[in-house]
Amino acid sequence: ILALLTILGAWIAVMGTNAATAESTTTREATRLAVEAQSADVLSKGVQVGIDKSRAEGDSLRSRAVFADPVSFGESLGITVDPARANKRLDEATASVSGSLDGPGPDVTALDERAHALSLRQKATVETRITWNAKASQYETVLTVLAISVFLVGFTLVIGRRLRPPLAVPAVLLAIFCAGWAGVIYLHEVPNVPEETIVATAAGQTAQGEGRATD
Repeated sequence: ILALLTILGAWIAVMGTNAATAESTTTREATRLAVEAQSADVLSKGVQVGIDKSRAEGDSLRSRAVFADPVSFGESLGITVDPARANKRLDEATASVSGSLDGPGPDVTALDERAHALSLRQKATVETRITWNAKASQYETVLTVLAISVFLVGFTLVIGRRLRPPLAVPAVLLAIFCAGWAGVIYLHEVPNVPEETIVATAAGQTAQGEGRATD
């Protein structure tokens, strides 16, 4: 019986070690994803701010004195302004600002989707880490209870035969309970969010943020 309990304890200890190792691995992964998610979010928002600033600058060109009323502006400076040339300069300035948004550069939507996806992956990894942590802690509890069973069985070796059954029977029943308990812990599902779900959710969050509710 002691040999069987030793094997049972070793089996539970191995599963507890595996759970603790998995928790450590997912903790490091969650930390890495958190850093990447924050960096991607800052980059995405920074690019969007630059684009919004350029668009606002383009929208404000026509309200500036030099373009809104070039003739009067020229008179205030003591120079003669050709309205046609002033309008041409306005069109060129507007085209220059608008063109700065059309050149090669990062796709803002793709950047935003990546930031959302990284954040979702980090949250999913944290949920996985919590589950592994719970498994590891529960295995430790099972081992503690199993130690009581081992003690009771071992104690029967130093007492009379008549006193052995009252101790050995509960100890064996307790060991069986621990084996079943460990099996339930082992079968408890670890959260695993499919990658396609994360990508689709990130695309949906980006579409919602950009006002594309239908998408």
